[in-house]
Amino acid sequence: MADSADVFCEPGWFSIEQSEDILRASRRGGLDLRMHIDEFTDGGGGELAAELKVMTADHAHHTPMEARIAMKDAGVITGFLPGTPYFNGDQWPDFNAVQELDIPFSMATDFNPNCYTNSIPFIGSLAVQRNGMSPYDALYCVTRHAALSTPRSDGIEHGVIKKGAIANFNILKSRHWESWCMTPSSSHVHSTCLAGQYIEY
Repeated sequence: MADSADVFCEPGWFSIEQSEDILRASRRGGLDLRMHIDEFTDGGGGELAAELKVMTADHAHHTPMEARIAMKDAGVITGFLPGTPYFNGDQWPDFNAVQELDIPFSMATDFNPNCYTNSIPFIGSLAVQRNGMSPYDALYCVTRHAALSTPRSDGIEHGVIKKGAIANFNILKSRHWESWCMTPSSSHVHSTCLAGQYIEY
């Protein structure tokens, strides 16, 4: 039933050698590869992600720029989780430098006991109001790039509004689309279309 294997490659969890063994065995078993890397320190996960050409490498908060560039060249999409450094009091990734180098990345919440938020508007607010991203770029990261990093097994396109794609989108209460990330304490979502089915809240 699984499509992918994911390894938390980090000192104190899975070592580089253990991660490589698991991922190579998973690839032989027909699974796509994903990683969680460099959440707390640079543990060399970025270099392994590039070497194995995994689909995504999440966290990557402490990945050096040389490894980020290698990941880009290998087709790896970084999955930044801005809530984690916020809750842990850690440093932010250098979003501006990453954007200047056209390194592709998505953003998500990392909802778990050490990052207790499931609010995408809050993640957008951190990116825009604390890290200088534009509302458009932040929206692209949590929609289009997130969809590209999680392709559907049936091959149907998602994460974009166009004919032939899956109709998944939110309808906002506000006239201004930028509101999706400018008031993180409340949701501006009026309703949702999920696989073509309309849901009003």
